[in-house]
Amino acid sequence: MQKIVLAALLSSFVTAPAFAEGSPSNVGIDASLDGVIGIHGELNISPAVNNAPVSVQAFYKKDSGAYSGFGFKADHKALGVTGIYDLNTAFKLDKRMSPYAGAGLVRETKGAVSPFGILEETKTKLYLTGGFRYTIAPKITADASVNTVFDLAAGINFNF
Repeated sequence: MQKIVLAALLSSFVTAPAFAEGSPSNVGIDASLDGVIGIHGELNISPAVNNAPVSVQAFYKKDSGAYSGFGFKADHKALGVTGIYDLNTAFKLDKRMSPYAGAGLVRETKGAVSPFGILEETKTKLYLTGGFRYTIAPKITADASVNTVFDLAAGINFNF
């Protein structure tokens, strides 16, 4: 599953300039309040959906230090795809500020290693996100969001 999403993500960025010329497609990195690090790639698909402000985002988040001590170690990973809707047209805010909302699917894997054995649980579930982006330079945006996997996060996006 991870290889399929990674291949789709990489191929979307190779074709992005031809598919959505001048669009705010981006790659980015974020961190949550819990110290979870995430990476994502986002492709603007507006030309394919009658110029609606829609993009598709693939992401991977990992928290290896969820709990560690006394011979125990916990691990939490998430791999997902979500549709993002830019709400700037609805709210008519400053052009530099773009609120957004999104929904998609995420595959979460939670695991624990202890002296007594290994426990792992994987499930696919609904992923919801929302937040806002603020343009700090022509090709760079700051991103603050809340989501259903790792709560509050802040990051930076590099647009192309």
